[in-house]
Amino acid sequence: MLSPVFNHLRISSRAAKAAKKESILGIIIVLVIIILVNYGFAQPITVNPRLSVERIFTGNFNASTMAFLGRDDILVLDRDEGIVYRLNHKMEPKVILDVKVGTIGYRGLLEIAISHKDNLTKNVFLYYT
Repeated sequence: MLSPVFNHLRISSRAAKAAKKESILGIIIVLVIIILVNYGFAQPITVNPRLSVERIFTGNFNASTMAFLGRDDILVLDRDEGIVYRLNHKMEPKVILDVKVGTIGYRGLLEIAISHKDNLTKNVFLYYT
């Protein structure tokens, strides 16, 4: 008479384990969806109403940083490819420098700095690996 009771308990234990696995899987799926919705498709926001965020161009590369030469003159770096793009007032990217860079880990064309000596002379410094 004891065996049917133990078999019944085993079945219940197995069913509980299966239900627990299904509920954990459901929780993981919900968390992944929440992360993708909140961060995967996040749009920039500002808290100061006097500031705005505007997309000025799109390209087929991963921009790592940028620097401003003038009002409508921007240098944009592609970290993985080692390419420096220059954007003019038409916001059309033009390649002005291409260097070989390492891409293992956090390497590549990483930083840019501009030194304004005077109105005519500007020095551009690049940090790359």
